[in-house]
Amino acid sequence: MRGISPRLVLPKHLHPMFAEQIDGVRADPGFYAAMRLHADATRMAPGFGCDPYYAKHMGDAGNLLIEQVAYFHHLLKEHQDHGAGATLGKLQRAAFIHGFASPRRVTMYVKRIVQVGRMSYSEDARDRRVRRLIPGPGLCTTALRHTRNLTRAAAMLWPGEDLNEHVERDPEYLEALYIAMLGRYLAGADPLRPFADVRHFTSKDAGSYLLGSMIYGCLEHSDKLDPATEFTLSYADAAAACGVSRTHVRNVIEAAEGLGLVTKMGEGGRSVRLTQKMIGSYERYFACLMILVHAAAGDALESLNAG
Repeated sequence: MRGISPRLVLPKHLHPMFAEQIDGVRADPGFYAAMRLHADATRMAPGFGCDPYYAKHMGDAGNLLIEQVAYFHHLLKEHQDHGAGATLGKLQRAAFIHGFASPRRVTMYVKRIVQVGRMSYSEDARDRRVRRLIPGPGLCTTALRHTRNLTRAAAMLWPGEDLNEHVERDPEYLEALYIAMLGRYLAGADPLRPFADVRHFTSKDAGSYLLGSMIYGCLEHSDKLDPATEFTLSYADAAAACGVSRTHVRNVIEAAEGLGLVTKMGEGGRSVRLTQKMIGSYERYFACLMILVHAAAGDALESLNAG
């Protein structure tokens, strides 16, 4: 990307904050309960009255990142009077550094979400490269719902800190948490970057839904992720929920099988198992995600108390 050195792209090793805590979080008695709660929220997200565009495209973590970063910069400007708000250049930079998308892809995605009303351009500049992007109501709603779901899961790992209570009763805390979480993420604390096995799913339309459905399906029949646990994955239900074709779903699962991430047990892939390789990657990723949320929760309380 012009103006940004490839050396700025984040490495694929664990951020020090994650490396220091990951084993302790994975050993927590509430770890799998938190994982099941988050997986359930992920698979149910397309059914919460969201628009079809969200149901399909938010399964791709790169698209989600673009929207989340836009909302982050919008909150900074509108609520903390910091920065100039969201611009196309800022979204391109974030996607490039985190290894998600080329500048061209970000440009095309922003055009699409402006067309469907999830964002709009302000009128305070003529050049669209520097014009401020304004998140629409749908984008704001889904960004905050995503944050609530993460906090509810983290609250099961740190029950004495009232994380969920703060989020539910104080809208200012929820926004402060969002700002803190994205701020740490953009500073390099990326929980997904090191885990290519997880990114196989989260780089696809409907991929996060499929992954959440499989994690939930496994934990529905077991108290932990176990490669011996067989569960049902309906291609038709996944396609209908996310607005993609059954062929797309089948291709994602078959590619995952080729990578050694899942094992299809029944005809058409309707019964599957997670492999130990996939389980190890997902557990480490989820622990990092929870560490990020917990750290951001502390940042949010500190910022509100200071204010």
